[in-house]
Amino acid sequence: MAPFTRPLKKSVPTFLCFLFAAAAASNALLATHYRGRARDAESAIAKEQGRNAADRSLRVSHEDKTYVRALSERYGLAPKENILVHDVVLLAVKMNTELNRSVPAEYSTAKTPWLPPPPRTMPQRTLADMKEVAFAVDKGRIELDGEPTLYQYAISNPTSAPIPMPILHSGIRWDDAEKLVESAGFRNITDEVERAVAVWKFVAEHRIHAMPVTEGSEEHDLVKFFSCYGYGFCDDAAQAVAGLAKLSGLDARIWNLSGNVHVVPEVFAGGRWILLDADFAVFFHKPGDPSVILGVAELGRDRALFSNAVQRGKLPSFEREYAGYFLNPAGNKPRPVEARSDHRITASLAPGEKVVFSNFNWGSYFLGAYPQRVPRYFNGYFSRPLPAESFSLPAGVEIRRDGESFTIANSTTEPQAVAVWVEYPFPIVGGVFTSSVAVELEFEDRASGRKVRLKPGREIPLESAVTQVAKQPTTAFTLRIFVPAGGLLKFDAPPQLISDFQFAELPLLRLKNGGNEFQVHSPYPTTLAGLKGEVWWR
Repeated sequence: MAPFTRPLKKSVPTFLCFLFAAAAASNALLATHYRGRARDAESAIAKEQGRNAADRSLRVSHEDKTYVRALSERYGLAPKENILVHDVVLLAVKMNTELNRSVPAEYSTAKTPWLPPPPRTMPQRTLADMKEVAFAVDKGRIELDGEPTLYQYAISNPTSAPIPMPILHSGIRWDDAEKLVESAGFRNITDEVERAVAVWKFVAEHRIHAMPVTEGSEEHDLVKFFSCYGYGFCDDAAQAVAGLAKLSGLDARIWNLSGNVHVVPEVFAGGRWILLDADFAVFFHKPGDPSVILGVAELGRDRALFSNAVQRGKLPSFEREYAGYFLNPAGNKPRPVEARSDHRITASLAPGEKVVFSNFNWGSYFLGAYPQRVPRYFNGYFSRPLPAESFSLPAGVEIRRDGESFTIANSTTEPQAVAVWVEYPFPIVGGVFTSSVAVELEFEDRASGRKVRLKPGREIPLESAVTQVAKQPTTAFTLRIFVPAGGLLKFDAPPQLISDFQFAELPLLRLKNGGNEFQVHSPYPTTLAGLKGEVWWR
């Protein structure tokens, strides 16, 4: 049976142990080794700040360095005398991606029979031989003349002014926890027990049991949990049930069972506390009276009560191991609800920018504090040009425009950097910067302050720069282009920035043959007519 809560973190002797584990171990061993390495990665990255590149090599044995160089060759990375922290993180990401593609995702159809087939992992973000269909964003309808297997839909801003990104949805608002509750109709259910059960059912059907990315800062945010990730352990499911219940006008609390072996929510409905376990998609009722749902204290008094189960899935008996978590009252402790509901998903599409959602992924996801093979996720991307006006200039640097082309001139005696600030509502998990001239690029994660100087070129991947092994993903970052002292950088066309992101099941429009109706939310509805909608499918 899968673990119910986050296992204790274990330490591993060297930074590279999790690489060895990734190469040969089972998924369980992968998780064990990776969890210990998350803290080491963060610590090593922190120590890296402020040092010269020559001093940033990892303190590893000759044998480990030889192994890393062999991995570098395997993944097409240039061998180096100095092995930098972000190089090793990149290797971990590549190994994790390879594992994700080579090992089929494991799904328990007993626990989640309502889920559609898992998304396919494709080799890249754009696919060949795709049909193209335009749609009017403000009309709320997409017409397809065939059944799509793989598809992407895009919203682009062809105007000369920024436009708020609209939220396309199939009836459930995924950008705002309050609006999610409102659009799901929970508050309209007058019977409190029925309302609580509706919340439980929603959570059970919009998440899966898998290793969470952090200790709660990401997955205990209701909007991020349902819109960005969609997976977590029992604690995360419990927080989601309790958080949505409170937004629906019901009181709720969390229980740690048997000293935190399992975590469940209780909701106060119909004058009593009732247990609604969304992790196992189950609750239990009074013998002979299905209308009376039992609570933690009642279940802790009699193992036989666990035979009266109401399930969304098709799990076997709950009367043995599962019941044992409740039948230890001394180890069962209530605690407050920690779920956050204040976060909103908002974004602005810059002139020429588009956002693309896919019903597949290309192997890019936030590794989090416990790097793992994520069983279910989708990828999308933002694509935007970076015209001359995008950049912030230091003193002594100017931009000379000539139509769409422009030249950045540095009249000082020191190298200078021009900067562009970028912020998105989803975890950024990769991307690429392309330009007509080779540049030296620095990437800074604005939340952590982590800076990575990337290899110069005309096409610069961002995978090694975005935050991968940490407690917080990259959502806001700064790109700096360095201009040599007294030098010029001439761009024949604006550079292009593609930022890959990860998202969960809830935001995805499920498209089929024929007419596909959807709803649109925008803080400024009058701007919707200026947006362009496209679908690529096959």
